[in-house]
Amino acid sequence: MVSYPVQNYKARILNFQESLKKWYWQRLTPFGSMYFFTKKGYKKHVQKGILTAMVFSLLSFHIPAVSAGSVPSSAVEIGATPVANEQIVTVEAPKVERKIRFTKKVTATAYSSDVHQTDSTPFGPAMAMDFRDVVAKNGFVNCIAHNDLRLGTEVRFPDMFGDTVYTVCDRMNARYTGTGRIDFYFYVIGQDGKIDSKESLNAARANAKAFGIKRGVKMEILMPV
Repeated sequence: MVSYPVQNYKARILNFQESLKKWYWQRLTPFGSMYFFTKKGYKKHVQKGILTAMVFSLLSFHIPAVSAGSVPSSAVEIGATPVANEQIVTVEAPKVERKIRFTKKVTATAYSSDVHQTDSTPFGPAMAMDFRDVVAKNGFVNCIAHNDLRLGTEVRFPDMFGDTVYTVCDRMNARYTGTGRIDFYFYVIGQDGKIDSKESLNAARANAKAFGIKRGVKMEILMPV
């Protein structure tokens, strides 16, 4: 149903009257036609017609006109109120294109916050940070240990982890310097949301051991943002 402007009421009422007179003239018996054109009959039916037209117009005035295609069938505009039974398409934030300084092949292993794999401060890497605080704040931490790049350098491993960016935030034993060796930091978030419970530490240690040794891994060293 399409809405009509208020100023069209008078024209619509007049058209309705003409249509009503034509209908009575063509379809009623001669007696009925004579009754229609008597003063009383004419007034009675015109009043009914006017009342019907006004009610119809008032109802249609509050219904907005909708043209085909004005409501998308598979998406809702960002910021608009969701429409019932419509599929809402979520739009991801635009990805920042990162320039690559250079690439190299490395040998990858993994470690966790185990005192036997680190030192007396298993949650404190070479950078001034605490893995527990970072995970509590961000919900994740992407860290590798490596000796041949500056701390804070960002890298990617496209063949293993796609566009995920890792940060060089820890160091390995000095004997791995210049050998192209890296260590992924593994952790497990427990049901309490922490990574330092006994169950989380045991699971992370097992995952790091299961990772094994991966040789010939492509590492992209990224330009700073």
